Amino acid sequence: MTTALPEKKRAASAQQLNRLNELSEQERSRFLDLSLDMLAVANFDGHLLRFNRTWQSTLGFTSDELQRIPFIDRVHPDDLSRTKKAMLALSSGQDLIGLENRYFCQDKSYKWLLWTAIPFTNENIMYLWARDITEIKRSEEVLAYARDQATEASGLKAEALADANDQATEASRVKAEALADANDQATEASRVKAVALADANDQATDVSRVKAEALAYANDQATEASRVKAEALAYANDQATEASRVKAEALAYANDQATEASRVKAEALAYANDQATEASRVKAEALAYANDQATEVARMKAEALAYARDQAREASRIKSEFLANMSHEIRTPMNGIIGMTELLRGTELNPEQREYARIVQESGDALLSIINEILDFSKLEAGKLDLEVVEFSPLSVVESVTALLGSRAKEKGLTLHAFVESTVSRLFRGDPGRLRQILINLVGNAIKFTPQGSVTLRVTSDTPHDSFANLRFEVSDTGIGLSAPQIQRLFQPFAQADGSTTRKYGGTGLGLSISKRLVDLMGGEIGVQAEEGSGSTFWCTLPLECLSLEADREVRTIFHGLRGLVVGEDDAAGRPIHHYLSSWIVRCMSASTGEEAIRLLREAEQSKDPYHFAIVDLIMPDMDGLTLARAIQADPAIGDTKLILTSPLQHNEDRENALNAGFAACLLKPPKQSQLLDCLGTALKGRAEDATFADSPSARPSGNQNSGSTSLKDKLILVAEDNAVNQLVALAQLKRLGIQPHMAANGIEALNLASKHAYALILMDCQMPDMDGLQATRAIRETELRLKRHVPIIAMTANAIDGDREKCLDAGMDDYLSKPVKAEKLREMLERWLAEPAQR
Repeated sequence: MTTALPEKKRAASAQQLNRLNELSEQERSRFLDLSLDMLAVANFDGHLLRFNRTWQSTLGFTSDELQRIPFIDRVHPDDLSRTKKAMLALSSGQDLIGLENRYFCQDKSYKWLLWTAIPFTNENIMYLWARDITEIKRSEEVLAYARDQATEASGLKAEALADANDQATEASRVKAEALADANDQATEASRVKAVALADANDQATDVSRVKAEALAYANDQATEASRVKAEALAYANDQATEASRVKAEALAYANDQATEASRVKAEALAYANDQATEASRVKAEALAYANDQATEVARMKAEALAYARDQAREASRIKSEFLANMSHEIRTPMNGIIGMTELLRGTELNPEQREYARIVQESGDALLSIINEILDFSKLEAGKLDLEVVEFSPLSVVESVTALLGSRAKEKGLTLHAFVESTVSRLFRGDPGRLRQILINLVGNAIKFTPQGSVTLRVTSDTPHDSFANLRFEVSDTGIGLSAPQIQRLFQPFAQADGSTTRKYGGTGLGLSISKRLVDLMGGEIGVQAEEGSGSTFWCTLPLECLSLEADREVRTIFHGLRGLVVGEDDAAGRPIHHYLSSWIVRCMSASTGEEAIRLLREAEQSKDPYHFAIVDLIMPDMDGLTLARAIQADPAIGDTKLILTSPLQHNEDRENALNAGFAACLLKPPKQSQLLDCLGTALKGRAEDATFADSPSARPSGNQNSGSTSLKDKLILVAEDNAVNQLVALAQLKRLGIQPHMAANGIEALNLASKHAYALILMDCQMPDMDGLQATRAIRETELRLKRHVPIIAMTANAIDGDREKCLDAGMDDYLSKPVKAEKLREMLERWLAEPAQR
């Protein structure tokens, strides 16, 4: 117990000390708040850290406003320079005494403040004293004005005094003259008296009489002199009295002038105060009116903006809804047309029927292309078309375009070439889908407007800078060309070079407009160089991020040091081969005939620098490629040369003939860089059995074959589709894949069937009566949560505008197919989702 008492006392003492500190802090705050001066602690950035209440009562600002804004920001502009110099001196450790400046208050007026400050630079603070001297300043202004008026009155008074002095001086002069005259008279009297006395002395006889007369006369003269002197003195006194009067009047006038000046000053001050009061009232009324007007304008502007925004949103909503409905309504029958035509072409048809079916399918594809262009244009107009940024290969994009449009070019008897220069890196980041769309449009137009000759797609690149490079795509043709007026209309929506109703070439006129807008979105440029009748070259440049500089160097070193021979005509197909081989650092030579090729091969063998491979054209002037191959194989000296055949043919028997003649690989004309790379690798590794015709139909699986390891046969699938024609299309397409599906005409039927059967997959239409596909999907997912299972649901819908895919995925669907659905796309989708999880 005794040891615990000191600890309690120490705790009590600590509490008392804390309490005293709190009381001391409160007393200090109370003491500071009693001060009529403005006291504060601030940092050198001008922010108040602590201040008394006098700041608020003097300036009218709240505590938050005083702390939020640096106090130097409220200094009058005319005093800001002096204040900043004082702050600079404070920051260097100098004390500040007697700085006067004007400080703006909350009511927009200003007050004069007298500042004193002591800095503590080590703590980055300063102590401030500020006193409101506004009234003193105003009194000084009044006193200065009164002083000016008094100075003016003093000047007037001095002038009056000077005039009075002049009058007094004149009076003194007159008085002096009078006195001098009196003295002269007295002197004359004395002289006469003296003469008289002398005469009296001389005339002793008559002295009494003469003396009496003289005395009488002297008395008379003295009397006269006294009178004159008295008159002079009286005149002088009158003059002095007049001067005093003038002086008094001058002083009175000066006083009156000073009094009048004071009265005028008082009236001027009163008038100025009245004018200031009136100006303040007018200003207040003007500010109030301006605020009212600004508030009204702001309100009207806000209402107008809100109305315009609502109208724009409504217009956008109506447009989006119209596009969605039109897309769905058009794609639904198009799915039936294209799907049924595709199925029809897979049946037994005579040549005439097959041609008719082909025309129907191509027409359907053309109509779908037009629909897609209109939808793309609408999305661009609405600003709703987004670009994706993924890794892609420009070479793959270019080759996919030539593969897609190659058959169209061959039907017109045109040669389609694709050439990607070696300076173009293998991988970039961008939107390959939109790039493909641009190139398909440019190459498609070139094919459309070229009656004969060739179309060439060329890709070049500048040197990458900071991992970015400008890719340039050029599409040149030998077609009809363009005139200057036609070029001016090219990239306008719905405009064509030939706008007449009898124009030979059809189309919507949207393709180039869409391409230009896509190029603009990607930050690039697009243009054309053409002359009428001399073909044209359309080009576009795109700035893209380059990803594969190291990979490019690796590709160039794969075949480094090899020697190759290109045999055949030096045509547009042979030049890219030379370029690709040279870019891979292959020593490349050319031979235009078979005989020249054999000679060059033998000479190289004799010089101990043999050719490692030869790329031989099938068609040559002296002998064909197969004959040349047999001749080379028959010569032991050059028989080991690996041979690659280039040919426009696409039949299996041609491939078999080439392999039998000794070719290690076969390459279609016009050649693609990736195919050349694969064929060259195959030939040099001796894998002749792996050689294939790239893009050959025989190399691709047919519609009724299942590629990969996924078996689709006997899979239980549900199709939810309300349109009868589309039901038939889906049923026929699935039957060809070995699937006998269940059919549901709406979402309710789909939900009931899904609850009764364990489906491997569900193909779900979105727009259906009673319950749409989105509602049905949500209901199925809720049921699966209880059953702890998950069935893949694929949207198969005609809704194909921006946002439709996201809506489907948000509803719980796993993937998305837009109508019209091609059989190949349907098969790929089923294989993807019906594969084993480890294979996905």
